[in-house]
Amino acid sequence: MSGVSSVSIEVRRAVMADYLADVPINTIAARYNVSKSYPATLAKKMGLPARGAKHPPGKPRKAPA
Repeated sequence: MSGVSSVSIEVRRAVMADYLADVPINTIAARYNVSKSYPATLAKKMGLPARGAKHPPGKPRKAPA
């Protein structure tokens, strides 16, 4: 895994969907053949909060359009 740009847009969207749905990182990494750090790195590059960051209760995190 050489970086965010080497992964197709379809895979990036799927990774973010799983990440935002709180799928375990190990599962995401195995499912999409990416490193365990990739989902958090991608989220950060997209301006999304880290999974551990607080977000308003009752409001799920949303992927950017």
